[in-house]
Amino acid sequence: MHCKFQISNRMVAWFCMIRQRTIRVLGIETSCDETAAAVVNVSRQPQADSRKPLFAFDVRSSIVASQVKIHAKYGGVVPEVAAREHVGKVIPVIERALRDVTVSPLEARGGEGELPSDRNPSHPPLTVRGGEFVDAIAVTAGPGLITSLAIGVETA
Repeated sequence: MHCKFQISNRMVAWFCMIRQRTIRVLGIETSCDETAAAVVNVSRQPQADSRKPLFAFDVRSSIVASQVKIHAKYGGVVPEVAAREHVGKVIPVIERALRDVTVSPLEARGGEGELPSDRNPSHPPLTVRGGEFVDAIAVTAGPGLITSLAIGVETA
């Protein structure tokens, strides 16, 4: 599936290059009739041609709440019903995705879990299990059902 994200691939690449470390991204997807959230680690990989950075993506958790049974009785997706279901499911799905993150041994020892000095202390970071922080939030902004997309964008 090809989706536009409010945080662009260039933004993730820039952040990885500047920070020279792995970043953790929370992704939220509500484009149609499934509510989904995932936590993905993105890291820059060394290579010979530095003009084309290579990135590794490591999915640490992925949670999907399906609405298939709800829409089956209508013979297809009903946009308003889908949006209402997203409202009730998006926060629990995000919370579970954050809670179910698998933490590597390096992270468990604090290898990447320290708060960067440029973070604003008045805005507590979004954290995953084990206390590690989330660096960015990506959300599907299109294509999709506008009422469903709005739920994910507003939640992000």
